[in-house]
Amino acid sequence: MLALDPNKSSLPIYQRLCRLSVFASLMLCASFSTAVTPIKANFILGMDVQGQRLNLYRDCKEGSVTCDNMLLVAPDLGRLLQTKQLGKRKDKSPYAIKLYPAKTKHSLCKDGVTPCGFQGYSFEGEDFNGFIDPSNKEITIGSN
Repeated sequence: MLALDPNKSSLPIYQRLCRLSVFASLMLCASFSTAVTPIKANFILGMDVQGQRLNLYRDCKEGSVTCDNMLLVAPDLGRLLQTKQLGKRKDKSPYAIKLYPAKTKHSLCKDGVTPCGFQGYSFEGEDFNGFIDPSNKEITIGSN
C-alpha cells in the first residue's frame, strides 16, 4: 500500500513523489468519470475483472528488463475477492479505489541470477498476494 507518512516509507523521496503525482492525476481523472483514465506515458496494462477496471502503471527507465517500481490502481481487491467467494455482493456500494505496489516477475536463467522469461506482474495487498498474467489477461489472488 502507498505510505503517506514520510517517516514510515522505505522508498526514496523521488519515488514517493512520482507515486503521489500518479495518484493525484488518477484521482483528478476519476472525479470527472467513474472510469480511471490511464496516463499514456506510464500505462502498461488495463483489464476488467467482474466489471471493475484495473490499471497497471510503471515508473522505471525505458528498456529496463525488470521493474520493481510499479503501481496497480484497482478496486478494493480484498472486498472483490470476498464477493467472489460468497457468490454475490452483500453491499451494493461502489468499491473504493486502492493502490497496490507491483513489480515484474521473471523466471531466472541457468546462473540463478539473470532474469530470463517474463511471466507477468506480482502485487501485494494488506492480507493477500496477487499475480497478473498478461498473456491471457488473468488475475490470481491468494490470501497470505
